[in-house]
Amino acid sequence: MEPFKQTADLSVENILKQAWELCKKHLPIFILVFLIGQMAGGLFSYAYYTPYFGSMISNGGYIEEDVWIESLVMNGSILIWAVVWIVAYAATLLLSFYLNLVTYRMLHAAIEEKPVDLVAELKRGFHNYWFFFATCFVYGIITCVGTLFCIIPGIYLGTRLMFVPMLAANHPELGFSEIFSRSWQMSKGHFGEMLLLGIVAFLIIIAGMLCCCVGVLVAYPFIYMMLACMYKQLLPAGTNGEEETTVSTL
Repeated sequence: MEPFKQTADLSVENILKQAWELCKKHLPIFILVFLIGQMAGGLFSYAYYTPYFGSMISNGGYIEEDVWIESLVMNGSILIWAVVWIVAYAATLLLSFYLNLVTYRMLHAAIEEKPVDLVAELKRGFHNYWFFFATCFVYGIITCVGTLFCIIPGIYLGTRLMFVPMLAANHPELGFSEIFSRSWQMSKGHFGEMLLLGIVAFLIIIAGMLCCCVGVLVAYPFIYMMLACMYKQLLPAGTNGEEETTVSTL
């Protein structure tokens, strides 16, 4: 038996259909996670702009941003606000990764037709968080470095390693190198189909933004569900939702 599927149905029609079925069952809870993520993402903006707007109010008028920063330097408070900004940015980054970890765990439960319980996932806390953080960070670096080389290598690497976050969130026992190898093998022979689905996903996001941005509430969860459906299609044959643990090579 081949350890990885090479005959999966990654047609746009099939993936959209499967993602829609998941949406009908689980969309509200994924919208909730998305909204929490958006609020968490505002921590840095809140920490940055609150004192800025406060200065405008106290001065009774509009202040140029660079003038405001110069005033912080002059009165010696720039160091305090710099520390506040750095802490807010770090908190935003860490919380974002945590919510992504929760999202990928919930997606895994959804495609395995298990209960999708946000509260239960949140109670799991930071179990395997740092492993997930490091793995996704390296995945991001690889994609960014590839993008610097005429963009195309970044698209190729990002597509081939698309399943790294899902694997890291749900199968940390595979280990760091095997997770990258597993995603590479799962996507082998399917780059064209996955790239086309990525373009479709991009168009869905654009359509969501055009709907007064309200459509984004549905578009982003739908994109994640498309990813989960692709992942399920490419799971190793005969594993019933659980990957084999045989080591593969790049």
